[in-house]
Amino acid sequence: MEVRIETTEDFDAIRAVNIAAFGRENEANLVAQLRLAGSTLSFVAVQAEQVVGHIFFSPVSVEGKCPKDILMLGLAPMAVLPEYQRQGIGSLLIQHSLKACAESGWQAVVVLGHPEYYPASVSFLLERRSLSASMVCLMRCL
Repeated sequence: MEVRIETTEDFDAIRAVNIAAFGRENEANLVAQLRLAGSTLSFVAVQAEQVVGHIFFSPVSVEGKCPKDILMLGLAPMAVLPEYQRQGIGSLLIQHSLKACAESGWQAVVVLGHPEYYPASVSFLLERRSLSASMVCLMRCL
């Protein structure tokens, strides 16, 4: 399994992965719209030359008591083809991409997603010291 940054040649496959994983076009449309904003990071999981997973980050800001100078990304969506789910591909995407985000100078990630999935993935990475506690500044799960 290879995790790498997306290329323009991956766009159609990424769209297909998001539609298959979520059963609708909303998330695929969101990715297409956010790409236009720039400063996004997007990674794919590839097996046998097929894109089987995708994770997307876009810049966010938080109002309130969070310092204004923190460089922050929002993680959403993350998708894996249904036939490849529950094989650790999502965790691999999270681990690889958060490391790349930190290396690129981003200081925090805001997560919006399913409460039964993301906390376990982030806790796993913190336990393995693959992710520093300061990298995940905020986590909001619906």
